[in-house]
Amino acid sequence: MGISSTLAREFGRAERREEAVLSALPLLLLAASALISLLQLGELGRPVPVLVLTGACAIWLLGWVRARPALRGRPAAAGIHVAGLMGMGAVLVLLAPWYGIFALTGYLHGYSYLRGPGRVLAALATSAIMAVAYLGGIARIEPGEVWLWLAISVLSTALAVAAYRLTDAAEQRADTQRRALVALEEAHRRLQEATDANAALQAQLLDQARESGTLAERQRVAREIHDTIAQGLAGILTQLQAAEPALPPGSAARDRVLTAERLARESLVEARRTVRALGPEQLERGTLRDALEEITDAWSDAHGIHVELTVTGAERTLPQEAEAALLRVAQEALANVAKHARAEQVALSLVHAPQRVVLEVRDDGDGFEPETRAPADEEADGEGGFGLRGMRQRLEVHGGRLVIDAAPGRGTALCATLPG
Repeated sequence: MGISSTLAREFGRAERREEAVLSALPLLLLAASALISLLQLGELGRPVPVLVLTGACAIWLLGWVRARPALRGRPAAAGIHVAGLMGMGAVLVLLAPWYGIFALTGYLHGYSYLRGPGRVLAALATSAIMAVAYLGGIARIEPGEVWLWLAISVLSTALAVAAYRLTDAAEQRADTQRRALVALEEAHRRLQEATDANAALQAQLLDQARESGTLAERQRVAREIHDTIAQGLAGILTQLQAAEPALPPGSAARDRVLTAERLARESLVEARRTVRALGPEQLERGTLRDALEEITDAWSDAHGIHVELTVTGAERTLPQEAEAALLRVAQEALANVAKHARAEQVALSLVHAPQRVVLEVRDDGDGFEPETRAPADEEADGEGGFGLRGMRQRLEVHGGRLVIDAAPGRGTALCATLPG
């Protein structure tokens, strides 16, 4: 639970306690004054008016307690309440000086419900009423002692106003502290949010740096293989092909050259396949859409089959390894169409959905039965392909999946999905 909610709860409790005291204490003081006055009934000149006025005062207090929530924030209503209360208190003190105990209510309600000059006036009136009680009642104040009554009234008023100011200062300090604590909590919350955001950003930067480093290393290795092993194998294959016609047919030397030529060709295919797997150079030159256009155009030129490419949705950039996986799936799907499908029409679509990217390759070729296809058919074909199993593995690494819809004689639809 935050500091602000804790302070609000504590403030609410304190306010309820204060309201309970302001409601109950005047009634208790009134009852105590009435009880003491009744115990000294011999000194009480007019008991009936005193008791009637005591009851009226109690009703006034209870009525204020009931009406106070609705009258909150109305200074005129509070002024009428305090004036009426002190008026009845003054009459009671004149009739029975012991009601000076109850007259203390003027200080409490004057401070709690009035503001500014109203508080001072309430304190002055209450002090004047209580000075009469201090001196034993109006009947015991001689004309020559009026100055004493005035002095007690002024002194009591000064003490009450000083107490008011000290209380105000304490409340202001408490309010300032509350505001400072709430501001501190807010600053701490913002700092925590900034820290969390910074940690997330650092993690993202580390992932990007790791991904960039991995991609750079893969590209470096691909270039090394292409420039050394693949080029060397290509040179060896060229030399063997040049030497083959010079050897007698059926000779052991010619057979060995043919074997070496076959091994060099197979190794060259594997080297090129490894280069392609490490990083498609088409993505280095443009976007995924550009790379798909490049490979479909090249495939169409090589096989004489037009490929219809469509891209829909708001295009966005995926992590390069994810784009490479989709590109490899498209390449392998087109290679499978060329090798097995005998298709006349091929369609390739890339859909950028809100939370995923979908690549679909569809042909009208021979088709096949995916559930009965042997596992061996999904393995690499020795010419650079990696089969359906390889497609699935590439996609699963990035949280994607591969769905195949095919049937003999009805063509094939291959759907690759990646989150993003």
